[in-house]
Amino acid sequence: MLCIGAHPDDEVLGVGGTLARHALAGGEVYVLIFSEGEEAKLEAMRSTRRVDSALAAAEELGVRDVSFFDFPDQKLDVVPFIDVIKPIEAALQRLRPEIVYTHHGGDANTDHQLIFKATYAACRPMTRVAAPVERLLTFETPSSTDQAPQIGAYIFGPNAFVDVEPVWEKKLRALACYGSELVDGVHPRSYDYVDALARMRGGYAGMRYAEAFTVVRERLA
Repeated sequence: MLCIGAHPDDEVLGVGGTLARHALAGGEVYVLIFSEGEEAKLEAMRSTRRVDSALAAAEELGVRDVSFFDFPDQKLDVVPFIDVIKPIEAALQRLRPEIVYTHHGGDANTDHQLIFKATYAACRPMTRVAAPVERLLTFETPSSTDQAPQIGAYIFGPNAFVDVEPVWEKKLRALACYGSELVDGVHPRSYDYVDALARMRGGYAGMRYAEAFTVVRERLA
């Protein structure tokens, strides 16, 4: 399984419980992170190195390896698009994942949008490197997916749900590795919001806690 994210913490917020479930079931789980994501952050949110936080979170979730790339934060739109696609294609060729997770293409964050587009391009089914990919899914990221305009293609309409109740404490511990990124009060990156979102998504599918996805492509036998 391969998770492709723009910044550290996207992978835990959006798909952390699901990655933990894959790892517990014996799956090999890998993560790509394209930018450290610090340039546009407030000074108060730089108290810990986000790369170290990502590695600690990966250990909590059972992720086998995290690959980091040095793309500019909130500036992926000035990078030649092919340069964003190439690392994804290289990872597909090296890892041969059956399942790929990435951002929702309608997120408010432009970096997220571009990572989705690059992942989609790399996972075109007629290409040799994408041949092993059986499922391509997008996840939601609190403070980005929910802040997009709730119209048209911006709307995240999940149609697949993973029961993350058995690994919920693992996800919380992984989030705690990003302690400086989580905030108090009424905010999408608060623990209360993350808990409420998982409960709501669980309610969609008859579960207590769930992570939600949109299936972009699925190859059935």
